[in-house]
Amino acid sequence: MDDVQYLQPPPQLASIRQRTTEVEFSTASEPLVGAMLRMLAASKPGGRFLELGTGTGIATAWLLQGMDERSTLISVDNDGAVQALAKDSLGADKRLTLLTTAGSEFLRRQPAELSILFLRMPCWENTRAWMTPWPLLN
Repeated sequence: MDDVQYLQPPPQLASIRQRTTEVEFSTASEPLVGAMLRMLAASKPGGRFLELGTGTGIATAWLLQGMDERSTLISVDNDGAVQALAKDSLGADKRLTLLTTAGSEFLRRQPAELSILFLRMPCWENTRAWMTPWPLLN
């Protein structure tokens, strides 16, 4: 069965995918991952979400589509040039905050609890060292 044909993608997704291909960004999220993210976001009304690895905004668009109006999403990426594509397509959404910094640095200074953390970045050195003492997911 081809599940992808039944998905209703975010309205911005076609243009984001086109631009992703143009800049040869090769680590974009797959449609079924996006649908899962949308469902997870919808399960947490008023949630506070964190995405580490904005990329061009493909997963970000799916998360935003699942979120209600009270939810917020912080999306962090260390590559401002790639993240600028996400900002062009999704930056007008008031629920979204885009930050250009290292994910590990952001997490070290993160004071608040989160509903969902979506980590889509290459593994950092000593990942366990900074994730283990981080009890911010509720």
